[in-house]
Amino acid sequence: MSEERQSPIPVFEDAIEHFRSFLYGQHVETNIRWIWRDDVLVRRRRISRASSQLLNTTWSSQIYVDCSRPNDEPLARQFYHAATVRGLGVALCAFCRCNDSVCCYIDVPHDTDDAEYKMIYSLNCMLRNPLPAATAVHRSIRWWAMRTVFQASSRVWIEHIPLRSGI
Repeated sequence: MSEERQSPIPVFEDAIEHFRSFLYGQHVETNIRWIWRDDVLVRRRRISRASSQLLNTTWSSQIYVDCSRPNDEPLARQFYHAATVRGLGVALCAFCRCNDSVCCYIDVPHDTDDAEYKMIYSLNCMLRNPLPAATAVHRSIRWWAMRTVFQASSRVWIEHIPLRSGI
């Protein structure tokens, strides 16, 4: 067991302050919006372009974030605390930009093998590079309709984001 794994995981407030410093150092907004798997949709579309004699196929992804609910920091705090009790480490992850916020989630390893695979020891801060932009959805009825249509294609791309009910 490494010394890193033995270092204590900070309390939520200190972890958030450390994460904001990390984001600032990466030139990313420090206004955090906590997201859960049911708050995110990824729509992937195939784009085919004919050029000369070839047909080029590429994929385009559009991320949508449910902003019809208020930012749920109390739930993120509760989830973080439950994760620290397990003692496997915690990762604070930036997933995308949405309006003037960065959408973040808490990644908790399932077991020691998962922690080693993800290289999560104590507190880790992670950022997708480049951090993609997302479209905010402010009306709950629109979000419901979008989830009904796009949910099946989103699963693979967001399965690492925890469920709101996953505490």
